[in-house]
Amino acid sequence: MIARRHRRPVRLGLLAAALLLAALTALVMVRDGRPFGVDTGLHHWALTHRDPALDRFGIDLAVTGTGAPAYAVAALAGAVATGTRRWWWRGALVGVAALASAELLRTSLATAVGRPRPPRADWLAYASGHAFPSGHSTTSALLAIGLTAALLTHAQRRTTRAAAVVLPSLWALAVGVDRVYLGVHWPTDVLAGWLLAAVIGGALLPLLGALTRALSSSPAAWPTGRWWPRPASPEPSRDRDG
Repeated sequence: MIARRHRRPVRLGLLAAALLLAALTALVMVRDGRPFGVDTGLHHWALTHRDPALDRFGIDLAVTGTGAPAYAVAALAGAVATGTRRWWWRGALVGVAALASAELLRTSLATAVGRPRPPRADWLAYASGHAFPSGHSTTSALLAIGLTAALLTHAQRRTTRAAAVVLPSLWALAVGVDRVYLGVHWPTDVLAGWLLAAVIGGALLPLLGALTRALSSSPAAWPTGRWWPRPASPEPSRDRDG
């Protein structure tokens, strides 16, 4: 849970990410998806600095940022967030559902923008769909945010808390940079993926945190309200004869 003194900076950061994403999306659409100077420059740099060992590592790294591995991490983050052995599967389902919803949102945005990828001759790995925003970058950044938040709920030592922040962040950063190295995304596609992940994560994390905490308890302890009624208790059985 975000401390009260940190809520304002987090909200300001969320607003800044949303505005930057909106501005970048508008610029890409105005240019009909054509790459910016920074895109072509960094793309060319990546092509001229490839190495067979890095090529293999980059291809393997990309696998961790999508598909089954990504959903496995999402399930792990949700399970850890519940903090209980009995109801871990509820949190796992929440994590998977949250990632699927985010993927649907990203795919919708990518379809609306319709930006082409870099030339196919430059690819080191197969890629499908539109380029903006990068799916791997969005997914890995979202997973890093969710996994960090889940681990911080249990980490007590300063070194453990630092590792919970640094390690997922480095992995997400590496996956995003790798998409440029592999030649399947422009750098601004990756930047847009990170911004989108920040917006989605910042907006949904409080809700997901409350949901996983609620699901970690028995149904009788679930919160009540107009939109979340308490499950009805079974009535005692009665004999037909009264």
